[in-house]
Amino acid sequence: MEIDLEGVSSVECAEIETDAGNEILLEQIVIDGGSVTLKSSSYVRFVNVEFDVKPGATLVFDMPETYFGPNTARKEGTWYYNSFGMNVDEGATVTFAGDVVASDVSNAFTAFYNRGSMEFQKTALFEDGTYVFYENQGTIKFRGDATFRNNRFHAIQNIFSGYIRFSKDVLFDGNSYENDNIGSCSLSCIDEESRIVVRGDAVFQNHNCPGVALWQLYGTTKFYGKAYFNNNSRDKSTFDYNMDGNLGGAVVVSGGTMTFNGAVQFNDNSAEAFGGGIGIEDGDVIFKKWTTFDGNSADNGAAFAMTGGTLTFQEPKVVTRFTNNDVYEDEYPVEESCTVGFVADEALVIGFPGDDICVAGGSTRKLL
Repeated sequence: MEIDLEGVSSVECAEIETDAGNEILLEQIVIDGGSVTLKSSSYVRFVNVEFDVKPGATLVFDMPETYFGPNTARKEGTWYYNSFGMNVDEGATVTFAGDVVASDVSNAFTAFYNRGSMEFQKTALFEDGTYVFYENQGTIKFRGDATFRNNRFHAIQNIFSGYIRFSKDVLFDGNSYENDNIGSCSLSCIDEESRIVVRGDAVFQNHNCPGVALWQLYGTTKFYGKAYFNNNSRDKSTFDYNMDGNLGGAVVVSGGTMTFNGAVQFNDNSAEAFGGGIGIEDGDVIFKKWTTFDGNSADNGAAFAMTGGTLTFQEPKVVTRFTNNDVYEDEYPVEESCTVGFVADEALVIGFPGDDICVAGGSTRKLL
């Protein structure tokens, strides 16, 4: 079924207040089955609307630009848990044929809750919201460039067998995590079957939260283009000062495999505890090409720190440069502060181009 929205520039609804008084819902547009195409030769904006796409249903936005928000301002003390900008059930499919902008969808718990399949065929911008993709359990494909900017919780949380693919470039800029619990500001991979693939270049910058910009608990993350981690910091104020739970200023890997097939730079990242650039608790991290750590800082292991897992610099392809990394001046006493790397417990570093890392229980070796 095709719905002609020609001449309709905006679909706006009012918030729905429940009997509880402090719970807000959004007006639902339910796609209960079959295929529905919303068509226009111009842009259409949806405000205070929740699309609910049921199992087996297909929804296509066939217009040059689709806008979500700005929605009604978020109210203090109001519960938004049941509100989504879009709910995509398992077995449902949503396709955006044009550009997408989701801006200030802040009165929804998450802009998109996906357990089905979503495809963004052109550029996508998500800014000034709460969660953008909360607990993605389905497939999300970004065919064009994607930008996540100034969102107040996770930009993307990928769980179970969730699969996310960026075919072009992606930017995560200034997202936060307004929660005292650990969590990434921008992108996280949570379960063993979770997968993230970035084909273009990736930039993570200007994040400051109890978690990090990129966190992998389990699963697989693969970067094929260049990856840049700039000016990210981790505040340890909500954690005890120890190695567990205090690794990494920009990236934490707690399990699974993270592979950088292109060049990667860690610039001006910081952690108040260990591993200003990257922290590894378990799993495998592989650098296959040029790797730069510049201007990172931490109390120990300014560039990287490890309590477990394996970090591989894949010689001879990798040329690694460490410059201007620094440790704090004994704010928290440790046996030995390291301006490059700190390798503890059962951790293993393979192919490190030099000897200037601190080994405290871990080990290093050359490539076989």
